[in-house]
Amino acid sequence: MRDFFAAADGTTTLGDAERVWHETRDRGPDEIGGQFELNRFTRHWHEQNPGGSREQLMRAWAAYRDTPMDVRGKISATVTSSVRGDHADR
Repeated sequence: MRDFFAAADGTTTLGDAERVWHETRDRGPDEIGGQFELNRFTRHWHEQNPGGSREQLMRAWAAYRDTPMDVRGKISATVTSSVRGDHADR
C-alpha cells in the first residue's frame, strides 16, 4: 500500500486502493529497514513474547543496547536470550 500511495498522481481512486489492498494483504509483513533497529527488535520480541508487557520489552531493549555490537550480533541470534526482560537490576 505504501508504494501505491507513493506513486499516486491524483488520478487514482478509492477503488484502485481497495484493489491493491486485496492483492497485497496476504503477503505478510515487510522486512523492516536496518535504520529502524528498535522496530525490528520490537517485532521480533513480540513474536517471542506474545504476552509480554511494554516494561519487559523496554528492559530487554536496554539489555540488548547495552551489549556491544560485536557480541550481540543480529537481532534474530541474540534476542531470544535477552528478550525475556528479566533483568531486575534495570
